[in-house]
Amino acid sequence: MAPRLGVYSHVSLFKLTHPYVALTGDAITVAFWLAILAGMWFFQRWARLIFVVLLAVALLISPFRAHHYSLSPPPFFVPTVTALMLLLTGAILAMSFLPPVRDHFARKRPNQAPEPAASHSMSSFRSIFHTLFAAMRASARCGSAWSR
Repeated sequence: MAPRLGVYSHVSLFKLTHPYVALTGDAITVAFWLAILAGMWFFQRWARLIFVVLLAVALLISPFRAHHYSLSPPPFFVPTVTALMLLLTGAILAMSFLPPVRDHFARKRPNQAPEPAASHSMSSFRSIFHTLFAAMRASARCGSAWSR
């Protein structure tokens, strides 16, 4: 007779009986995310599209996912790290569709010469960081307004 593992027994039991399958699935998932992030790093349009689609799927599925509740509270840094991850994801998504970063995702024409590496000037990097920090400041202001 199989041991009763509670409400989440189908997940735990699968990982217990097929540990290599679960590990292989996790490794494929990590490799897939690394490929998407590498594509985003090199301004590939397909990576931006897949990033948006996966983010939308994650948002649609999140209310239906099982939540693992615990009697002990999470460590003190978990809410901070979660908020930073959400801010960075939103900043990456926003910057990929706003200028000047959006222009780097533009489709290259076949007869167009490749851009030299020096064309990514410091001004575009400054504008990226300025946009990121402006979003973080705005969210911090909203958070402090809500906490009053």
